[in-house]
Amino acid sequence: MNPQLQNLYSKNVLSKDDSFRLISLQPGPSHTPLALCLLNTNLSNIQPYDAVSYVWGDMKDPISISVQDADESQTHVRISRNCHAALSSLRDPHVSRLLWIDSICIDQDSPAEKNHQIGLMGLIYQNASKVMVYLGQGSPESDAAMRCLCELDEPSNDNSLAAVGASAVLQENRVAVDNLFKRPWFFRVWVLQEITFAQTATVICGDYQLDWESFKTFYHWNVNAGWIERLPFSINYAVSPSPFVSYVTYGERLLKILVDTRSCGATDPRDKLYAIIPLLDRDHEKMQEENEEQKERWQYNEEELRQLSIRQRRLSIQVNYNDSVSRVYTELAILLMGSIGLDVLSYVVKESAMPGLPTWVPDWTVLSPYWSATQKVTRGRYKPFAGFPKGPSQHIWGWRMLYPHLIDTWTISNYPTASGESSKQLHIQAVSLGRIEKLGDVCDLANNYFPTGQWASLVPDESYLKNPEMPEDLPTEETHEWDSGPRSLSLFARTLTFDTVVYPKVAKDAITYIRRYNGEIINDADSPWGYFGDPNASNGERMPLIEIFQGPGSFERQVMQILKRCDGKRLCILDTGRIGLLHDNVQVGDEVFVVEGASTPFVLREATKDVVETESPERILNLVGDGFVLGVMNGEIWDLVDNGDVYREKLIIR
Repeated sequence: MNPQLQNLYSKNVLSKDDSFRLISLQPGPSHTPLALCLLNTNLSNIQPYDAVSYVWGDMKDPISISVQDADESQTHVRISRNCHAALSSLRDPHVSRLLWIDSICIDQDSPAEKNHQIGLMGLIYQNASKVMVYLGQGSPESDAAMRCLCELDEPSNDNSLAAVGASAVLQENRVAVDNLFKRPWFFRVWVLQEITFAQTATVICGDYQLDWESFKTFYHWNVNAGWIERLPFSINYAVSPSPFVSYVTYGERLLKILVDTRSCGATDPRDKLYAIIPLLDRDHEKMQEENEEQKERWQYNEEELRQLSIRQRRLSIQVNYNDSVSRVYTELAILLMGSIGLDVLSYVVKESAMPGLPTWVPDWTVLSPYWSATQKVTRGRYKPFAGFPKGPSQHIWGWRMLYPHLIDTWTISNYPTASGESSKQLHIQAVSLGRIEKLGDVCDLANNYFPTGQWASLVPDESYLKNPEMPEDLPTEETHEWDSGPRSLSLFARTLTFDTVVYPKVAKDAITYIRRYNGEIINDADSPWGYFGDPNASNGERMPLIEIFQGPGSFERQVMQILKRCDGKRLCILDTGRIGLLHDNVQVGDEVFVVEGASTPFVLREATKDVVETESPERILNLVGDGFVLGVMNGEIWDLVDNGDVYREKLIIR
């Protein structure tokens, strides 16, 4: 808490619904202390101002500046060093400058004011004359990167440059540009709305300034050049936002952007949600407008109108900084499950350290540490529907909201914790697939470790490793499952590919590549795969595992799907003989279930915390994560339920 600022806010109370504060940054030479005035204004009677987009930075070593309030008395307040650097770079030596900067213009210690002002932020950036993006202090490397982006956007007339060629100039600055895009600003969740709502924007890094248009030019150039494999999501979204297609519901759009921004940082974890609400509302309004236009052009029947009505429903999300982070995330999970269903549970990537957060609630501040988490997710042919008895036609991404009975398979109730506080528990119905009996090592591609040999040693018998022959009397209509499907693969290979391949030979070749890399197969220099180096050499001396797959584009894409699905996973053998791939944090003895209303199986563990004696027959468990189990991903378990071979049971997840 900053008591000096609190005193200023008490004299500059925001009295109207659209009121907010600005600062008037006083002129002065660069070597003099900063001075500013705090002013009240409102959106209905606005003065021209610029909005600042920056990273707060560390408050451990603040800098004092002079602030004048409404009655012209001077107060010294402390701000972060990065905030001070941003204001210093924006100060004009001769004239004052009207700015909006969140850390000073909003009372950060008042939940009520934050609730109100966060709701205005989209309009504040939208109404600003310009958004000033401050990336931080400069360096020779960042200077070179900024010059490179400028040259790409506005090539110079320098004949010597023309002779050398722009590509050569760009190439020598490739690392500098790559590092520029690794600056913290690009990984703030607030950046999405700050830059998306901007009418115009200028990017400042050290002594260099560039129009935001130069960054957009680089984005489009990089799409073709492939210079930087993966730009920060903030750049991708700001330049090419997700389409607001009419068949996507509000809940699905919300989940997608939560997933896309998972690597984005926020000083307050609640902002992982609150920062994206204005963007969701904007896209939803566009979708509604499109649907209304379609109604005028086309005649819809009653069922189609019902579907349009469901798609146009907006989820109610209130900004409330009085609520704890765990409550905000728990209510968010319940809201999403009401729209999308239990597939929301798949976004629990590992155990959260957040106090009071149930294990079934995704913690959006937690990231997977594995290589695959940095890669673009493509579903391909993998569309599981393990927990849906009626089949896949009723469980298609983008349409689940239209069939509420498919996702209404759970309930929520409150229970008292050991500390006396109230928490929420999830009631589900599920079918047990068995307990984990054997576990392989974790596949870690970033460290060139894919333990195919160790995994293969765990299978119950050799039949799991043998590729079956196509039956001679197979009906013609079923032969495609062998020619262009997984049937000709061993159970082991089908597990590694999630039982979805376009061509079985790709999977066989990929596994052979990996085994050669691991030294499990003696390398033959004359083989089409060549030699991948000494398997006992250090990582720095070897070709990275993910780079050994060379071939046609379609081949590489299919192999990359296999790598992404196995990375961070462990091969498991259940006590029922089933084989699967599960997250790195599972343990022997954990139980795997097909949960009714969820696309994938889940690993659950006996709860030991906050469990008291009860007369309820329901078992109380904790959620560990989702996974893949061969032979159940297409709803096969429900035939066994119908035959009485296995049964549903009611469970509680805390």
